[in-house]
Amino acid sequence: MSMKKFSTRFAQAFSAFLLLLSSVPAQASHLYGGELWWECLPNGQVIFKMRLYRDCNGIPLTNNENIHLLNYPTMGGTLTVPMTLITSKDLSPSCSPFPGSTVLSCGSFSGINGNGLGAIQENY
Repeated sequence: MSMKKFSTRFAQAFSAFLLLLSSVPAQASHLYGGELWWECLPNGQVIFKMRLYRDCNGIPLTNNENIHLLNYPTMGGTLTVPMTLITSKDLSPSCSPFPGSTVLSCGSFSGINGNGLGAIQENY
């Protein structure tokens, strides 16, 4: 097989692969944002606290998340700090988004739930 013929067949196969790949459905979900802070105790220890805001129909949170402190305690080192969920709070607006619509709510706070886009949950 000549090099030109090989290049043509490779290009055709690669194009078919890209076409097949582009037909696969994809979905993404993200957190709205969050806060991370710490408190110094009198004994020199530190307590880390984290607050996350999420769309109730979006990415689910677990009861345990981790933060990673890079380059601590030494350069190149990593310290993993486990964070445990204490409570969740529905921050959805208490009014309907438009006349005749249902008031937004996060529901039961377990997994992916909520009754509409825009229902917001605070986790800390």
